[in-house]
Amino acid sequence: MKKVGIKLVVVAQILSLTLGSCGSEKKAEKSPDPSTQASNVINYGVVKPYPHDTTAFTEGLLFYEGKLYESTGSPEELGQTRSLVGEVDLNTGQITKKLELDRNKYFGEGIVFLNDKLYWLTYKSKIAFIYNASALSMSYLTVLFFTNSLNIKNLKVARSII
Repeated sequence: MKKVGIKLVVVAQILSLTLGSCGSEKKAEKSPDPSTQASNVINYGVVKPYPHDTTAFTEGLLFYEGKLYESTGSPEELGQTRSLVGEVDLNTGQITKKLELDRNKYFGEGIVFLNDKLYWLTYKSKIAFIYNASALSMSYLTVLFFTNSLNIKNLKVARSII
């Protein structure tokens, strides 16, 4: 850029700052600094404790239609673990298996129920298995491939499936 162009830009900026502040007696309100605000306190209490399978490598835990569901993963270093989804028995803490992935191929992650479907994410293989939520069986409806970043292609595919 030529010197004349630079001078014009500088003059324009000075004018906009000067004129922008003229005639304004009202002081600009500052946004409060979030670091100085007190956090909201949430009161809680334990209503009833429930047992849980301490050998399960829990990845997802949620209620759906009044039942507690859990998804688990299977790290290589923990040979006894399995990648499965099931309903949790609140009396024993044990999972009644509904679905299971081959631990040599997939590491089961979190689950979500949406629009009568169960979506089960995997870890390194970046695949989401989609099942019919009303009849959880080992046959999945479809598979969704995803990346770690949201992109338009995946969003369009996901919308078409949902």
